[in-house]
Amino acid sequence: MTFTVVAAGAIWLALRVSPLQTVSAAGQTAQVGATLPNASLRGPGELDLFGQVMATRPDFSGPIRPRLSLEHITIDPQVIQMLRASGPSKVELTLSQQLASGWERYFLWETLIAAGFAVVPLIAVAAVRKRPKIWKMLAGGLAVLCVVNIGGILLTASGTPKVLRSVRTLDDLVGADPLVEPPGCRRGARGLGGVP
Repeated sequence: MTFTVVAAGAIWLALRVSPLQTVSAAGQTAQVGATLPNASLRGPGELDLFGQVMATRPDFSGPIRPRLSLEHITIDPQVIQMLRASGPSKVELTLSQQLASGWERYFLWETLIAAGFAVVPLIAVAAVRKRPKIWKMLAGGLAVLCVVNIGGILLTASGTPKVLRSVRTLDDLVGADPLVEPPGCRRGARGLGGVP
């Protein structure tokens, strides 16, 4: 019971303080991390687009979903040259791979930070209980933490890298607004096929 409580507390704290991971591709710099756990088992992630926070268009499985922050877009000669040489599809693929890689790197850091948060209470519990084998208690507690954290990620967020790899453009994350009909245009005038 002690190990579970310590693991849950350490994971919650780690999700709050783990640094977002910076990724860059084709002049776009983004940060990837995770939202705090949510009660629903499926829903959108969170996108901070230059200070405006919005839900992502794709839904993600699990209570922990990606948190993305778009910080910087640069169109410089190097990016233009890359677009000409590789084509937009190669650049889009690079961005999606970077987002998925950033998500995985974030959880590596989150696991290490959670382990750091768990060490202090585990040592304190061992000292209060006057256990001579403090290393055994520490190893057991950290093992439980790793199983709970990594198992939880695999069970609830294992599909997230696949969804992030499908993101090719900003529209894939936030969706595009439908075309607004220009003023003075009537429905039923001439349609796409030229038929009134």
